[in-house]
Amino acid sequence: MTKVDVQVRNGVPTTVVIESGTSQLLRVRNPWRGQPMDVLVGKTGAKVVDDATGPVVSFRAAAGTGYLLERVGFAVSNQRFAPVGGTPAISAKKLGPVQLGLFRSAR
Repeated sequence: MTKVDVQVRNGVPTTVVIESGTSQLLRVRNPWRGQPMDVLVGKTGAKVVDDATGPVVSFRAAAGTGYLLERVGFAVSNQRFAPVGGTPAISAKKLGPVQLGLFRSAR
């Protein structure tokens, strides 16, 4: 299974990571419409795609590898990250008809 992790600030994606479940050709829509982006291997930082400007970017992904989509000029390494705090949830949250978290386990 391939997973996508996204962090958004003020309606704009700040961090986009794709975790490829299989070796495959990935076609990804540029989350920063009209702005150049790079695709980097998460563990090494090696660039797979450099300065792509099109609406869709394609690259060959390896199974079990994470890829960081990075807007040119907004390197993730230059971003501030705040620690996550809070307390564990004791009840599920709802967003419209969708339940977030704390699913009842099957017995």
